[in-house]
Amino acid sequence: MIFMGFLARTNYQTVDNIFVLFHQLLWWDSGNKYSKIKANSFEGRAASINFWSEVEPLFHRLPNHVVFFAGDMGAASWSDDFMYDSYDNIELICSGMGENIGDNFVIVNVDQNKNVSYDLICLNDSTLECFGEITDYRVSLAK
Repeated sequence: MIFMGFLARTNYQTVDNIFVLFHQLLWWDSGNKYSKIKANSFEGRAASINFWSEVEPLFHRLPNHVVFFAGDMGAASWSDDFMYDSYDNIELICSGMGENIGDNFVIVNVDQNKNVSYDLICLNDSTLECFGEITDYRVSLAK
């Protein structure tokens, strides 16, 4: 994470959007609003992670639009296939495949004005947009 922090601090002025990719769902924590998300596995994950204490704050304070991607979802019938959330300059997207029915991937589109949009692509249906928009799967606080 030191290298990633160095890059963000030194190069953020030359880009509009920053995309950070993880395998595991690093923003998941048993005590936060993402605890209801069912990822494939947390095997090999440390008991304590620094996403919220070090990684997220590093990017949150930047003026750039930042998208964190994770991909460890959808490999079993009991796991979620995708999730989305956003706040301030941050977007969180998780996607995956392996279980067949919900298999998907996300296409990232950046237009000439540097605006970012997404296509959630269905892999097992003739209608490629069968799941709708990734933003339809926003995580909300439990009521």
